[in-house]
Amino acid sequence: KEDIYNPYVSPVFAKNLSNLPPTFICTAEYDPLKDEGNLYADLLKKAGNTVIHKKYEGLIHSYIGMPKLSKKILDTYQDIQTVLENALKKEPTNNV
Repeated sequence: KEDIYNPYVSPVFAKNLSNLPPTFICTAEYDPLKDEGNLYADLLKKAGNTVIHKKYEGLIHSYIGMPKLSKKILDTYQDIQTVLENALKKEPTNNV
C-alpha cells in the first residue's frame, strides 16, 4: 500500500516537479484515472514546465489502443504526431 505514494509509481507525489521536459498529457472523459492526469498536468504547470494537456471528450480508458473505434481517437494520434514534430523542430507550441 505504501507504494502508491512512491513518486515512481505516481509522479504527483514527487517533491520536485521543476525542470522537466516539455510534456504532452492526454486524458479521456470516461477514464477513471483522468483526475490524476488532470492533477499531474496542473502540478507540472505550477512547477514552471511546458505542458500541453488535451482532454478528449467521449473517450474511455485505453482508447489509444482502439484507433478504428472513433475519429476522436485518430485525432489523438494526429495531436501526438504534431507535438513530436514540433519537439523535433525544437519549436514547442500549444497549437495542437
